[in-house]
Amino acid sequence: MQGYKLAEGQYKTDKLTTEKMWDTFNWLFSAYSRNDTSYKFIFLKAVIDCLDKKDAKGRISFDILFREYTMLSWNLVLKYGLAQKGAASDGRKSTLENVLRAKHDGESDFNELFEEEKKLICHEVKMQCKKYAVGALYGDTDGYIYSFSKKDEWIEVNPIMEKFIRNHKEMIENLNYYKWAKFYENVNDTETTIRVQKLIDSKVARKNESVYRTILASEFERDDIKNGPKLNTLELLWGQKEAESKEEKLIESDYQEEIYRDIEHFKQYINDPIQLLTELRKSKGI
Repeated sequence: MQGYKLAEGQYKTDKLTTEKMWDTFNWLFSAYSRNDTSYKFIFLKAVIDCLDKKDAKGRISFDILFREYTMLSWNLVLKYGLAQKGAASDGRKSTLENVLRAKHDGESDFNELFEEEKKLICHEVKMQCKKYAVGALYGDTDGYIYSFSKKDEWIEVNPIMEKFIRNHKEMIENLNYYKWAKFYENVNDTETTIRVQKLIDSKVARKNESVYRTILASEFERDDIKNGPKLNTLELLWGQKEAESKEEKLIESDYQEEIYRDIEHFKQYINDPIQLLTELRKSKGI
């Protein structure tokens, strides 16, 4: 059964090596992981943000997770007007967009709302988005990150995987942002891109970065912006090199093939992205 259809799931208890855990994220962030909506990216970010919000049983409730999920989505949908799924032939928007726009016009910051209004909005987002987001991320990580129950509304993070995520939080989040931004590039039209460019403060826009990556950075990485960029995704590294020589070209599908074809290449990227970039340039004869 496909992950999003599952009502519950148990995290796998077989021995998790560091290589296996990297392999799990390798596949999640590869071109082979199907993404019809933005839900998996938002939910993974929510899970990471809520690791310290467990109850006495070591579980994180859906109420907590989807409050974070709603806050993460608020500006993306209502301020920037970003589509959260590809265009449908009948013009339908994603459930997340419909819920948020039906509940609020977006003129107010989420934190400015009355608490009762926040609860109502978060409850509706939870009831609609838990149908797909929770099981989809569980399935795409092969059941290694968490157990969950849609009926009782909780997830329980695998403690081995939790330690790994904490140790590599910055890299995992950067990879999540990268694929999240690429998703928005694919589902939003040129008119949207031009419009949101005008909404971004030029002070937070970073060299060689897409408008969507800048939006995510400005929303969720404010300290990073203030202190200077820490990112080391291949896209940014390549952009810096490309700025030095306009003739140098690299097709994204090509370097994705290099990065994601096996765990050794992915680990090399994690450990030394500059070295991988050099090898890619050499292999392409440029």
